[in-house]
Amino acid sequence: MTPPDPMTPRHLAGNYAPVTEELTTHDLPVTGTIPPEPATPP
Repeated sequence: MTPPDPMTPRHLAGNYAPVTEELTTHDLPVTGTIPPEPATPP
């Protein structure tokens, strides 16, 4: 892995860099469940 370019802003590098291609997928596995009722703030 090459070190990040110090002149590239952090929001444009690594996992935060803009994506270069879009993917459409179907039937992705789901882990967990949706809570039965949303939590309300106190």
